[in-house]
Amino acid sequence: MTKDVGRSVLYILLALGILFLGMLNGRLATTLPVVLLLIAWQVFAIVRSRRSRESATRADRTAAVLREAGALEKTDPAAARRMLDQHFSAEQQQHDREIAELQGKAQYDPGAAKELDRRLRDDARAERSGQRMLAVAAFVQRTPGALRPSLYGAAILFAIVAFRMLFAVPLLIRHPAEILNAVLLLIVVTAAGAVGGLGYTLVGRPLRPIPIVGPYLAGMASVGGYMAALAVAIPLIDPTHPLISDRSDVIVFAAVTAFFGLIFGHWAFRKRAAA
Repeated sequence: MTKDVGRSVLYILLALGILFLGMLNGRLATTLPVVLLLIAWQVFAIVRSRRSRESATRADRTAAVLREAGALEKTDPAAARRMLDQHFSAEQQQHDREIAELQGKAQYDPGAAKELDRRLRDDARAERSGQRMLAVAAFVQRTPGALRPSLYGAAILFAIVAFRMLFAVPLLIRHPAEILNAVLLLIVVTAAGAVGGLGYTLVGRPLRPIPIVGPYLAGMASVGGYMAALAVAIPLIDPTHPLISDRSDVIVFAAVTAFFGLIFGHWAFRKRAAA
């Protein structure tokens, strides 16, 4: 199992955990759209990785070079830049040779013509995607490291609520007065996600250096912050189905938070520290 597939499986398990929590509390209608979106996204990612193993191999090779260059940059920035330049130059030359070979065969080989068309379309999509990713990366890089978890939390809850609002568009068209309430809801929920991201910044980061248990405590603090944001946001999204309404809900909520916090702490902090 590749690292990307393993990550997708972890996200699917997290989605199923959210679904399980919603079923236990009778809030299936609230959690199901989010769970289906997460699962569909990750299944698509798995299928896509299986269909393009060569691209995945190149991506893994590039990721390895980026990690090595990142480590080298701390001691020798010039050597790190040379390493990256050499890698991307070699990748581009290999790509150009493959395209030229396909262009030569495309005149008499329908299979080569089809592959050439696919590769050129992939290149165009990759260029557009790369431009968007560079813009996002530049924005993230300008964001102070302590605020990035808040940025991620705000983005996640914004996406969840915006996705649910798509189904409410016909209602909003019929009742324009509700549009302002919908916009205010989106702002409040996004703010809740940003506050949830402070779980790692304020609590998780100081706990990480603790020997052995630090990464797991940091993971639980991080997940706990986002789960607390969900506990605040869900009643705003659906007032008839709050996430926590009695003591048993608190127990289930804490158990799910601890379980996925331990998994996240091992995956995000423990393995990274070992590497």
